[in-house]
Amino acid sequence: MCLYISCWFLVIGYWLFVIGIFLSWSALLCILTLPPGPLAPTHVMEQSEGVKSLSTAWGGI
Repeated sequence: MCLYISCWFLVIGYWLFVIGIFLSWSALLCILTLPPGPLAPTHVMEQSEGVKSLSTAWGGI
């Protein structure tokens, strides 16, 4: 039973990792395609901090 639960945690962790990479790439693409303006420096600053990159990604989708 314990092995079954740990397998599920492994699968869920793997998918969260893949989704996190996808969100980071979409945020990076959004930042690169932004025209230079007042929004660009704040997006770059948020991307440099690991925690806030997820919120940047959700805003960019």
